[in-house]
Amino acid sequence: AHNDMTVVREEIFGPVLCIIPYESEEEAIDIANDTIYGLSNAVISADQEHAMKIASRLRSGQVH
Repeated sequence: AHNDMTVVREEIFGPVLCIIPYESEEEAIDIANDTIYGLSNAVISADQEHAMKIASRLRSGQVH
């Protein structure tokens, strides 16, 4: 998927998962924050401290 696709830009109700490739953490954060909805995000990492730093930079209602 690309960040300008309808399935990514609009709120879809149903079992839909969009996977957007990224080159760096900065780009991943920019992609995650590029939405008007921002209901929920998830950060997965073996390094909990690093995951918390990334999570603090995400604009959403919840970060898992």
